[in-house]
Amino acid sequence: MTRGTPSLLLILPFALTAACGGPGKGPNEVVANAALPLDMFSATPDYTPYTYAPRTSPLTCGIKGTHAEQRLTASWTFDDADAQPGLDAQVTRWLRGRQLTELTPGTEREIVEREARRARRETREEP
Repeated sequence: MTRGTPSLLLILPFALTAACGGPGKGPNEVVANAALPLDMFSATPDYTPYTYAPRTSPLTCGIKGTHAEQRLTASWTFDDADAQPGLDAQVTRWLRGRQLTELTPGTEREIVEREARRARRETREEP
């Protein structure tokens, strides 16, 4: 078991009960008793034209990265995906089209530490 699994096993029955609408109710019963979304529809359609707004952010991320972003990307290890502080910020920057052009001293230090940890781990794994 991984760290955090016992607490997940303790809360899972409560989460399933809440998702099913309470004790003794199955998901089909909850769906059958759900209110109709009548407020989503009206008797008169709205034909108001809309203005097309072209995409302002790139469709993909990870292509044509700056040197700083490439260095940061190469430093990530995904042995433990939850132990990657800063990865979410990098993906957000990429998707908004705002890549780093220079690494801050703190980010540079984090990259060096990650590379050192990776090197130590790889030397331990070699026969």
